[in-house]
Amino acid sequence: MLDFAIFAVSFVIFLLIIVFYLYPGSAKATSIPGMDPSDPKEGNVPDILQAGSLHNFLENLHEEHGPIASFWMGSTLTVSIAAPELFEQQLHVFDKPVDLFTLYKPITGDGSLLFSNGTEGRKRRQQFDKIIYHMNNESTFTQLKEFADELTKKWTTLPTEQHIPVFQYMMALCMKACTYIGFGDCFLDGKEVLEFSRNFEICWIELEARVTGSVPDPESLRNERFLEAVERLQETIRKSLHSRQSKEKKNLILLDHLIELNVPEEQIINDGVVFVVKHYSVVCAMVWAIYFLATHKDVQEKVYKELKDVVGSSTLSYTVLSKLKYLRQVINETLRMAAVEPWTARCQDLDTEIGGHIIPKKTPVIQALGVVLHSENYWSLPKTFNPDRFDEDDTNSRSKLAFQPFGFSGKRQCPGSDLVYMQLALYISVICTKFQLHLVDGQVVNPLQRVITRPEDEVWITISPRS
Repeated sequence: MLDFAIFAVSFVIFLLIIVFYLYPGSAKATSIPGMDPSDPKEGNVPDILQAGSLHNFLENLHEEHGPIASFWMGSTLTVSIAAPELFEQQLHVFDKPVDLFTLYKPITGDGSLLFSNGTEGRKRRQQFDKIIYHMNNESTFTQLKEFADELTKKWTTLPTEQHIPVFQYMMALCMKACTYIGFGDCFLDGKEVLEFSRNFEICWIELEARVTGSVPDPESLRNERFLEAVERLQETIRKSLHSRQSKEKKNLILLDHLIELNVPEEQIINDGVVFVVKHYSVVCAMVWAIYFLATHKDVQEKVYKELKDVVGSSTLSYTVLSKLKYLRQVINETLRMAAVEPWTARCQDLDTEIGGHIIPKKTPVIQALGVVLHSENYWSLPKTFNPDRFDEDDTNSRSKLAFQPFGFSGKRQCPGSDLVYMQLALYISVICTKFQLHLVDGQVVNPLQRVITRPEDEVWITISPRS
């Protein structure tokens, strides 16, 4: 009888140990406040889905638990930080927690720059950063201005009071720019751009659906359509790559730089897709910029006045963009309000300390960039569109890490930030010089926060030619 009792007690202790180590719960190796899992297997994933997006979930999480908080992605303890002083403590961190970005793998591949960590990852990022930096030049500006001029010429032919679908036009403009500077002049053909854009949209819509928990059956028609679109995207880039390898080049593009570095073909294809994925942020940022300008006539007129004062009767040039200070403020406020890329994440191979709390090694740490961009702790009336908050005095009085629209400001900041600013400034300048923008009455424009923040529905405007 005693032997049985000992066995019973030992078995119970064994079960408790199993539960302690395998079941995600409040017994965690950290003092960080946060949420217990709501599901034994999925952790707080159901809570994220119920909130509508990870960004919305993080806003609620930090409102309840403060600037550093924890939750569970499945059985993985995850930490989120939402304060500039906490961001600063991760300035040196490079590696990403790959599991948080697996959503992209079906289109970017395992070997893309997005999943490159460690010494090799740093080397690849340094190379890629240099390429993107050198693409932000006068030659690129000149070609992209031609695309913007084509758009305004098209708009001048539209009937008076024609309702213009902003997202549709910005997708066409920005995708033409992206494919040209990334993959070459074969994308000067509108049909090639349209086909590429359609395949990309199929892929992106599928990614957004999967974020909401809607994962297709591998044998389903939906999944088959998705995989076909991925294959067509990659094959188009591959065809462009082979064309560039045997072509005399006047202006170097992304593919040319990667070829010069002797990057393997599959890696070039994967990184090419990453370039397109990241460029989708420009599309969404432009849609939001036009929306905010159309709903704030005073801001729109100040942009126009600055353009007339600085550019005058001259032609808009690459060098003059840096002189458009108020336009820069408008772009910054657009990126802050829209929170186009609302979070990123890092991890480390050793235990570390953030905000006085020990973070166990390999723990994903999310930088809740969008939460900070909308926080009353750093922004007066954060839900109000106000470009003046980015004038010199206000900017100097605020932590620089409170405004990180392109991702965390440490070792892995988005290398294309300057290229993005150039495109946004160029497109807005060309459009505002030609037209006054008016939002069509009766619209309710809500943000859809899935992977990148975009308007939930199409945004419709009308235009009036400027004299």
